[in-house]
Amino acid sequence: MPRPSLGDRVYRWLLRIFPAEFRGDFGSEMLADFSDQRADARGIGRLTLARLWGRTMLGLLATAARMWLDDLVQDARMAMRSMQRSPGFTIAAVVMFALGMGASAVTLSIIDAVLVRSPFLNGDRLVIVQEANAGRVTNGFPLSHVDRIRSAPIFSSVAALGGGSAVLTDSGASRRQDLECVSASMFDVLGTPPLLGRTLQTRDDDAGSMPVIVLSYTTWQRDFGGDNGVIGRRIHLNGIPTAIVGVMPSGFLGPLSRNSTEMWASLGPAIDGTSPIGCHTPAIVNLFARLAPGITFDAARRRAADVAVADLPDWNGATGATVRLTTLDEQTFGDLRAPFLALLGAVACMLLIACANVANLQLERIVSHGHEIALRRALGASTGRIVRQTLTENVVLGGIGAAVGIGIAYLALPFVVSLMPGYIPHLREIVLRPEVLGAALVLALAASAVVGLLPAVQATSRALADATRTTSRSATHTGQWPRRLLVIVEIALSVALLIGAGLTVRTFLALRPANPGFNPAGKLLAFVQLDGPFVPNANNAAFFDRVLARLLEQPGVVDASGVTHAPMVSGVDDRQAVANGVTRDVWLSGITADYLKDVQITVVQGRAFSNADSPQSPPVAIVNETAARVFWPDESPLNQSITLSELDGSTTTRRIVGVTRDTRTLGYDLRKRAEMYIPYAQSPTPALDLVITSSKSAMRDLPKTIRQIVDTERPGQVVDRIDSFQERVDYSVSGSRFSAWIFGAFGVIAVVLAATGLGAVVTWWVTQRTKEIGIRVALGATTVHVTRLVLAEALVLVAAGITIGLGIAFASTRLLSSWLYPIAPLDVTTFIVCTALMLAVATIASSVPALRATRVDPVVALRAE
Repeated sequence: MPRPSLGDRVYRWLLRIFPAEFRGDFGSEMLADFSDQRADARGIGRLTLARLWGRTMLGLLATAARMWLDDLVQDARMAMRSMQRSPGFTIAAVVMFALGMGASAVTLSIIDAVLVRSPFLNGDRLVIVQEANAGRVTNGFPLSHVDRIRSAPIFSSVAALGGGSAVLTDSGASRRQDLECVSASMFDVLGTPPLLGRTLQTRDDDAGSMPVIVLSYTTWQRDFGGDNGVIGRRIHLNGIPTAIVGVMPSGFLGPLSRNSTEMWASLGPAIDGTSPIGCHTPAIVNLFARLAPGITFDAARRRAADVAVADLPDWNGATGATVRLTTLDEQTFGDLRAPFLALLGAVACMLLIACANVANLQLERIVSHGHEIALRRALGASTGRIVRQTLTENVVLGGIGAAVGIGIAYLALPFVVSLMPGYIPHLREIVLRPEVLGAALVLALAASAVVGLLPAVQATSRALADATRTTSRSATHTGQWPRRLLVIVEIALSVALLIGAGLTVRTFLALRPANPGFNPAGKLLAFVQLDGPFVPNANNAAFFDRVLARLLEQPGVVDASGVTHAPMVSGVDDRQAVANGVTRDVWLSGITADYLKDVQITVVQGRAFSNADSPQSPPVAIVNETAARVFWPDESPLNQSITLSELDGSTTTRRIVGVTRDTRTLGYDLRKRAEMYIPYAQSPTPALDLVITSSKSAMRDLPKTIRQIVDTERPGQVVDRIDSFQERVDYSVSGSRFSAWIFGAFGVIAVVLAATGLGAVVTWWVTQRTKEIGIRVALGATTVHVTRLVLAEALVLVAAGITIGLGIAFASTRLLSSWLYPIAPLDVTTFIVCTALMLAVATIASSVPALRATRVDPVVALRAE
């Protein structure tokens, strides 16, 4: 036989782009026809021959694409018909794919908005400059350091950040705006261009310059209706005409990525003490910098120690400070990255469990349809065609599941976002973006294709073909090891997820403020901050006394009092105290006379404050039990003296008149701390949380009443915030609540899916071994023996899965450490309880088919064969 020519060999190679069936039916004819055309073209000339090859290759590509598309459409139609014949399998598979797709879309949307998308230009080159001294690192720098740091060659630009707030009076009701006061270079450092107008410029930092403001996107939309003509408009902040010069794009939250930031003002006038619009005159500032071109972060970090600030006094007056650098990304998202990666891992686990379940169902169908597959092969279906059909069915299932999953994600995402703590940046940007949906869809289709590989391989195996020609007993071994392996994987991943859920749920239960030492129920908090310097002033006390007196006159109001730092709500005032030779930081709150009674904080020794504790009376204080033990461990604290630092740097010696029970001060931990209360009248700062207790009927109209009373007593004064005290306390544990909800939901779904998969495998095993079980019963096997036989088969898989799952949990729960308190990532109790729970669920899931096995009639079983 003559050797084929080079042209024939090339053409045969090109025919490989066609489906195998098409090549088998038409390949020889196409080769012969092309050989004749090539011979004719060769007789005409090389140019004609080249044109023939060009036309032929283009034609082959177009025809092959059409053939493949036709085959895929045909496979998809066959898949749809097959799915219609098995509605139970179809519904189960679609639900499992949908759960995986929905969870993936939600999680990827969160991670995309919070961790991936950056509003900054080349955000990896941004750093926050820190100061280290005597082992303590702070982000705050004295102003005297700024010029030296700005001149360091490792930075291309440096910017400073301070704080402030101002009352806006031009957009409906007056409201306080949260300002970030920044040097004009901040926008150069961050590199984000404005959406409208311009950012701050160097001249805006000059003392006496016209006050200007840059709006956040949220403020622009909320207070100015998204008006494009807002640039150049004059508004009034603290009564001062201020020009709007720019609007930043959505997603830009400033250098600290705070959701609450509403405006950016120039820091320069505040440094000079001339800012009229609410920027606080800073003693220290935060510094942000962009690395110079060609300087890597590691190189800049090594050279940061060369920045000469050691001879300058640091934030507390000491010298010897050094400069440290931290990437802005790490500073902002460092505490979020690990738990969010754990969340992503949890979704991956759930998706794998769902895929394993679908694969198990497919394997069962493959075995039960073994005769049909054997018949198709006998009629000429190739191995590739059977594999392709199986994969196509899985991809169609995955596509339908993905569509349902998108609907689930659309409904679930707002609920999940509502559970997330407000301190997580970019919450408003968490949406189902097309890019994220595309990624999740590709993930779902890829997972469905991968899931189909194992059943596809099983469908073409010789073992299946042989089993279809033998007894059902022989068939029991067909597909056993893949199904067992899948069940082990499901149980292992479910155990890991269940332990993660257990840790987060226990954290939430531990932190849930069921008994915080005070009673926030039925109370409103109204925070009022008066204008002026943040120093004690008798006029402040007089104003709040009048407001509280008028509130008590209102129908339905039971109690009204005030506190400078409401527990679990308003942060803390950390002061240094000295008593009995002990120096210790204490957390300080100024309170009005009735506050302890109103919020039901128990006084265990001495007395509470009264109206007699006035500015003219001797300074007094009340401490909590922890402070009493710290300063006077062996004696009563009553009538003891304690010296407390003041805001202006002076000290005041106070006499202890009472001791209270310890209360929860923070939402994220349970540690007891030394706390002290002083009469608000003796240190009347300009900010106070009003605590109002009222009847339910009066609660609805109370916010309006509070605002009217405050405005009457001081026209133009705004009430910064009015909230339910109970809701604010609950919000303080929103981080643990979110993790408990999300991981708890994943854990429950994973356990249900794993139990379903295990139950399906055991049921299939019982069905395949019906004859064997019937023979055992006929030979005298009791119900206990049959049950033990089935459960032993199941529990071997369960034990293997639990063992692997414990190893996965041991290696991965450390990622949750920033969301766990006081529970440790390797909490033994949680591991034991979750293992026992998984074992119990698996036992129950296996017991149903085990009980079915005990009811096998040996006569019916033998006849069936």
